[in-house]
Amino acid sequence: SDLKVKTSPTKITYIKYDLTSLAGKLVNSAKLKFWVSDPSNGTMNVYAVTDNSWTEKGITYNNRPAFGSLLTTFTAPSSGTYKEIDITGYTKNNLGKLISLAIQTSSTNELQFKSRNVSDPAKRPVLVIQGSNTIPSATPTPQSGCTSDSQCLTDQKCDLTTRTCIYFICPVPPVCRQFIIASHQ
Repeated sequence: SDLKVKTSPTKITYIKYDLTSLAGKLVNSAKLKFWVSDPSNGTMNVYAVTDNSWTEKGITYNNRPAFGSLLTTFTAPSSGTYKEIDITGYTKNNLGKLISLAIQTSSTNELQFKSRNVSDPAKRPVLVIQGSNTIPSATPTPQSGCTSDSQCLTDQKCDLTTRTCIYFICPVPPVCRQFIIASHQ
């Protein structure tokens, strides 16, 4: 299924990530990664959400948490491709915590991207974090140039496209979960 962001009718996407396992780690970059199925030339806004008490099955338009600070904006004018949105600064400031984000727009041109329910796991939304442990390893871990997961730290994977060791974080609960859409008709 697809997740949608639009102003009329209002469709807002909320997502939550558990960064508790990253306490004490160094983060070089953090990017939301979505597979765009229906593009939009409208500007999308990514907001911090300080209230993490919402749940996937409990959130509605009327009880949705308020937006916090605007983190970044983006457009996704092409379909059938990944869109990466840099939220490195926000992620660095919230390591060891749960974080919630909201994606909202004032555009009537709807954006659609794949949810966790898509049959192709490669198209599921994720937060890709590139970083390293703060404690030096006895076996050097390449920050770039990796060719397999065995060259990375235990909780990292080798991204063969960029040849870097990354953390691959899915939305909470602990498995990749669907984005939540709060719609008001």
